[in-house]
Amino acid sequence: MGLNSGKVFLVGAGPGDYRLITCRGKDLLAAADVVVYDRLIDPRLLALARPQAELLYVGKGGDGKGASQEEINDLLVAHAGRGKMVVRLKGGDPFLFGRGGEEAETLVAAGIPFEVVPGVTSALSVPAYAGIPVTHRRVASSVHVVTGHEDPGKQEDTVRWSELASSGGTIVVLMGIENIRAITGKLVAAGLDPSTPAALIQRGTTAAQRCIVDVVGRIAERAVESDLRPPVVMVVGEVVRLRDRLAWREGLPLSGRRILVTRPSERSASLTALIESLGGEAWTVPAVRIVPRPEPPETADVVRGWGSYRWIVLTSPTSVEIFFSFLAQQRLDLRRAGVFRLAAVGRGTAEALGSRGLFPDVVPDGGSTADLAPLLASGIEPGDGAASCAAQVGPRDKLPHRLSDDGPQAALLPRGNLASRELQEALAARGMLAQPLTLYDTLPETLPAYALEALAAGAIDAAVLTSPSGARVLAAALNGGAEAAAASRTGAPSAFPSPRCVCIGEVTAEAARSEGLDVRGVAARPGDEEMVGSLIEILSQE
Repeated sequence: MGLNSGKVFLVGAGPGDYRLITCRGKDLLAAADVVVYDRLIDPRLLALARPQAELLYVGKGGDGKGASQEEINDLLVAHAGRGKMVVRLKGGDPFLFGRGGEEAETLVAAGIPFEVVPGVTSALSVPAYAGIPVTHRRVASSVHVVTGHEDPGKQEDTVRWSELASSGGTIVVLMGIENIRAITGKLVAAGLDPSTPAALIQRGTTAAQRCIVDVVGRIAERAVESDLRPPVVMVVGEVVRLRDRLAWREGLPLSGRRILVTRPSERSASLTALIESLGGEAWTVPAVRIVPRPEPPETADVVRGWGSYRWIVLTSPTSVEIFFSFLAQQRLDLRRAGVFRLAAVGRGTAEALGSRGLFPDVVPDGGSTADLAPLLASGIEPGDGAASCAAQVGPRDKLPHRLSDDGPQAALLPRGNLASRELQEALAARGMLAQPLTLYDTLPETLPAYALEALAAGAIDAAVLTSPSGARVLAAALNGGAEAAAASRTGAPSAFPSPRCVCIGEVTAEAARSEGLDVRGVAARPGDEEMVGSLIEILSQE
């Protein structure tokens, strides 16, 4: 095999939750030229593919519509035959009822090299997310995984139901919801006690997870009453009784909630992790992207005034990162900026400075630049009423002393192109010089089709808005989204309702309200914990 030869990777995507893909699978997905994926793949996995990758949907539902297995085989051979790196992204594990073996046989026959990347199978992970261990030392010493949907070309049923019924172990049935009456009937006819506990778990490991528990003799009726649809994993055996004590996920405060996070991807990791640690399903769909300016228009003025600044005001973690890149590019030594103090808007900004060994003198409680102007212009002395603004700085700090220089104070304001002029104008009104430094542009993004589809279906429980620009982009998507989603694979209703919105502060909330968004909560202070706390509060009121 040459270095430039094509190759197919049969990658298990896991049971639904995108975080359950293996590290190997994630790395291959990020490098692939072509991704061939199934119906139940979490769309957030596709966002991990590089922008140049060709994404080919070959999924089919229970109606059998979609690409045939022969067509899928031909796709794999054709793309790999042209020297492409192909990831065949399959739900669960490719070799467990995933037709991975058939695809591998086709590749061998065509002389196409391939690799199998095992995945987390739904047979084990879905019961685990529902609090059901498929084996337990005191309850079940074996587990039997069977398909509830055999190849229709077979002449007879090859599942040995009598052996399963008498095994004493746990029985896990995949793809069996459409044949649930026949399956339970065969088990009972084979000698299984109809009072044996059984569970049906729909869309396990996702925000849409539902679990129905009853006994084998009644579980089929419960499935019909609950209108369960594929995918559903069925678990039969005494281990089901353990769910009453071990159902760990349902008790989390955001369990079953799908949250839209509009913050740029590079800054959303901590917020996403917090939502998911509390049981929520975080969909990070950046409403804006940040583009640093190679040469900010005020560069010459900043360089000329270097050494005269009394305050440097940073308004976001992004402004911190790009500001220090600007200093390096211009070879400006922060020690020569002047006898200056640092102000940070928001705890995240303060933490970004702290990671560089710099600790702000002022972090306004309200998280707004409007709170800063009188403090910066006054110089801030102990006892002048500024204590509440410094409360977030930490025990290492005392309030900063008044600067001794009698000349006019100057403040440097590194920021983005959409930053409000409120602080600059307020400082000027108090006789203080304010030098803006426009470091980056905030540009709107288009929400991906899968997010529009979820919004159209009312499948988003809430949206977290962290900037006015994010609010505007979400509103634009809602207003124009029906037309976009109508052309999508699943279609959509004619109008999009606004999801419940939680905003990082009043400025963002005002922008969201002006756009007609349904603002339900505003964080008391800008921070991930405060936003998630507000999120939990509004969702718990239902």
